[in-house]
Amino acid sequence: MKSTLSWISILLLVQAFSQSRYAETVFTSDARYDGEITRQNEKELAIKNKNSPEVVIPREQITAIYDNDGNVTWSHPSIVKNDQTPEKETKLEIPSTEATGPYRGWHVGIAGAFGVIWPSGIFSSFPLGTTPDYHIAYEVGARGAWYYSNQNALTLGLGYARRNVPISGITEGGNANNGYWPMDYLDARVGFRSHAGIFFVEPGIVTAINLTNAPLTVETASRTLTNSTYRTPAYAAFYVSVGANLPVTKQVFAFAAARVEHGVTPAVSGDAPTATDVNGKILSTAPINLIMFSASLELGVLYKLDLLSGR
Repeated sequence: MKSTLSWISILLLVQAFSQSRYAETVFTSDARYDGEITRQNEKELAIKNKNSPEVVIPREQITAIYDNDGNVTWSHPSIVKNDQTPEKETKLEIPSTEATGPYRGWHVGIAGAFGVIWPSGIFSSFPLGTTPDYHIAYEVGARGAWYYSNQNALTLGLGYARRNVPISGITEGGNANNGYWPMDYLDARVGFRSHAGIFFVEPGIVTAINLTNAPLTVETASRTLTNSTYRTPAYAAFYVSVGANLPVTKQVFAFAAARVEHGVTPAVSGDAPTATDVNGKILSTAPINLIMFSASLELGVLYKLDLLSGR
């Protein structure tokens, strides 16, 4: 019986030690860090959260350290020296992480994306004999994010995009060939980002404003054919990004995301030839409406603005 009680006591002690070890909180003058203190000395302290990389904090910047029960295990000597309140045993309330953390505030930066674009086979209208084709697309632009909490942000983007809208089997010059519309766009994006640690998901909308009146371009072995009768208006789309936003320093963040984008309105519309005579004269046409779909990888860097951080 005594042996059993001894083992139970040891297990309770180990459990208590583990809880305090993995649930410590470190405060600085402008941030809060939750996790396990992996090492510390007179000059610095390292703390790691399971959802974030290890953070090293200079000892002089730390104001207090709390255990899992909200008790102070260490506080800066200047605070202890200037504290005029009488000693009493009390639990201090730890502020919510909604008001602190590495992300909260305004971020600005740049980003680029590279991927593949093609007309949606479900929502596009293809004339007889034409099918979707694939082409490379890329973009570069400015990015901004307002983290109104440490987990959520409103994101903004404005940039240039090159998208060659492709089509396979379109009739031009009396023959069916592969073609594309070489489009230059001004992209304006708005999204909502939700974090779980460094990882995030971001749905949003984009308006792609056509900067050029691009003609259909068909490249054959002997010549290049063009046709400017098709309409290439601005189009709207929705997107979903899944990625990670990693703190490099206190103010610099690097992010990477996989993004899919689906058009809501057509990027190309008009009447495409479906039959021609031996001289190339068009005998019949059919409507064409191309709703674009794309998949891309986005990489970028953001800088957190101190002045507007809202700390």
